[in-house]
Amino acid sequence: MDDLSGQKRICVIRDVYGHHRLGFPSGSGLLCCWAAGLWESEKMKKALGAA
Repeated sequence: MDDLSGQKRICVIRDVYGHHRLGFPSGSGLLCCWAAGLWESEKMKKALGAA
């Protein structure tokens, strides 16, 4: 996570399930999703809290 401050642009991408996630263009030109784990944990917390 140290290189996040060096990223020029953070974008919202859509994964194959249609969820919106934060990601950034990596050096290889691929869009990386660095917030996927956080997104999933928040979703689980909400699901458990609502149950």
